[in-house]
Amino acid sequence: MNFSGEVKQKLKRYGEKTILITRHAREQATIRSISFEEIKENLLKPHHLLFAGKQVSKNSNEEKYDCCFAYDDTYAHRYVIVLTHYCFVCTVMRITANWREVVKKYERM
Repeated sequence: MNFSGEVKQKLKRYGEKTILITRHAREQATIRSISFEEIKENLLKPHHLLFAGKQVSKNSNEEKYDCCFAYDDTYAHRYVIVLTHYCFVCTVMRITANWREVVKKYERM
């Protein structure tokens, strides 16, 4: 199920200072040549967010989403985010294949 509309609405309540990138996500972004500014820009202005799958979170006071920010048919970013009073970016991936196939696999789970 696609929760992108819901996630876009929830992201509106966050500002630049409330988006936190975890150490793991920073390492992955550096390895994959994704700038921290681009990650924050995608979350602050989520017009590229085309898919958000809800995941099970460890704590009851948080919501966890697997998000796909698509730029074109063969280039997208995938972030796992946790929403509390902060927006935590837990991991960052670059998709250079057809991202729709990745989303289809996720929807079947």
